[in-house]
Amino acid sequence: RQVHMDGSWDPEIPGKASNLKQAVNDVYRDLMKDGKDASSLLLTVADADVLFHPRYFNYVANDYVQLRAQGGDQHEWTLWQAPQLPFRNYFASPACSRVWAYVASLYEFGGVAGLSLGSDHFVFSTYSLPLRLAVEAEAHEGDVIAEDHHCYIRCFFYSVMKEAMRRSGQTSGLSAGF
Repeated sequence: RQVHMDGSWDPEIPGKASNLKQAVNDVYRDLMKDGKDASSLLLTVADADVLFHPRYFNYVANDYVQLRAQGGDQHEWTLWQAPQLPFRNYFASPACSRVWAYVASLYEFGGVAGLSLGSDHFVFSTYSLPLRLAVEAEAHEGDVIAEDHHCYIRCFFYSVMKEAMRRSGQTSGLSAGF
């Protein structure tokens, strides 16, 4: 049981997911209270040991601007992730971890590379998404360990529900808790 500073509690697992859930909701609430428009803000989630490519944020921002300029709403549904290459402490790791680093790198790099061909790939560890999507889809919950995969699944099904409602002419009543 996780007790919050305001006295409320949730059956949360202490860690990245529950901290992220609280932080995203707090930031969004503060932005709304200050009258800010969250429709063009991107959220980046990262593990503590991540080293970003120097151009990662520039690439994500440019891609977001290009998607938005194309019209439609693709910019509202896109999640970004660079390939995960776990070689930061490669030589200090045991042999079995080094082998797994190669296997994981091939899997993650292949998954991300396939996106340009129209495939799907779960986000993993470190990723970016529109803040509004994270809030509306309730993408982060505190009672899970694999917050990255959970975020992807919640955003995916939220987009399916929202599209189904749009096609049926329904304009209200959508909540991520479906």
